[in-house]
Amino acid sequence: MVDRSDINAVDDAAWEQAVAREAVIRRLASMASPDRSEFLVACRQLQLKRSRLYDLIKAYKARPITSSLLTGSAGTQTGSRRLPEVIEVVISEAIEDFFKSRQKPSINALHKEVCRRCAQQGLRAPCWTSIRDRVAAIDPAELVAAREGPKAARSDIKDRGDDNSVANSAMTLDELEQWFPLEITRYHAERHRSLAVPPISAWQEAVQRRDTPLRHPYDPEGFRIDFLPTVERMVRRDGIHLFGLRYWDDVLSIWAGRQRRQLRVSYDPRDLSIVFVRDPDGQRYPVRFADLRHPPITLAEHRRAQTVLRERGRSLEDENLIFAVIEEQRALVATASSKTREARRFAERRDRALAGVETAAIEENDPKYAESGDILDVPTFEV
Repeated sequence: MVDRSDINAVDDAAWEQAVAREAVIRRLASMASPDRSEFLVACRQLQLKRSRLYDLIKAYKARPITSSLLTGSAGTQTGSRRLPEVIEVVISEAIEDFFKSRQKPSINALHKEVCRRCAQQGLRAPCWTSIRDRVAAIDPAELVAAREGPKAARSDIKDRGDDNSVANSAMTLDELEQWFPLEITRYHAERHRSLAVPPISAWQEAVQRRDTPLRHPYDPEGFRIDFLPTVERMVRRDGIHLFGLRYWDDVLSIWAGRQRRQLRVSYDPRDLSIVFVRDPDGQRYPVRFADLRHPPITLAEHRRAQTVLRERGRSLEDENLIFAVIEEQRALVATASSKTREARRFAERRDRALAGVETAAIEENDPKYAESGDILDVPTFEV
């Protein structure tokens, strides 16, 4: 039997034979005791000896998937050319303009690209092994030269210099965030080499076999907050201090200046206007800026502002000065966003982080507050 860890590494003819056998063997395997006449008919139909058919039925019962019926050696000899010329042309073109690109795609990515191009032309896609063999025949120096230039092919890796990732990048971060879920969807919809089925099918089958339903977080928002960065802070008389910024809510008054124990404070780097404070009993409370006039800011903006203040020799703990610098920087970025790529990307990161953030006043004496603490309309993210 072949190594089933790489289903795509089998010859197309061997796979088709296994598929044809499965239609017959699945029916025999489902019977407690196959009828002798049916068994002999299956032997003639599949052109197998009785002992061989018994072995295949046993293998299929142990692992009821098509790959259990694969026999013989997988693939073809390295470098051989048994594909139609038109498919060879598709592979060669994909290698030249896709595989040899600066993005350095993998063999798996090349195989998917070849399959896509074949589908567009109504051709039967080659197996993964055929693609691997064509790549193995490429001179390594030729591949490096195509991807990184002739100089890189002759030089040691230390002499190649830094790759200009900004100039060679294909997508912005916003575009990457849109592309990434599509890539996850594609991955789960395609047949997995080890599973021999799409991952989503394997997942659905596993869920159906469960005796109990899947458990979901009791508190989705609390589940999200538990993954945020966390620090320990004392509650001072004037509130909690974090990154030189002051946070206050009346709920902190029972610990202000009295609790020697530090409390756990979680924060979202994309929005520093609110933190989440956990009391000694485990109850979580949202706490906003002490000065509610301050706008939401990101941690990246805050760090840039502190860098500017440090260069100017000013205090890093002056909260009003920090926000003044951030407003100044935002104005400069807005002006320069149409001029430089770096400024546009910084503006994009800021707008993305603060998108959907709404200023909401904390309701005092709300009976729901003591029960859940979920009183703010903060962005949530599905897990």
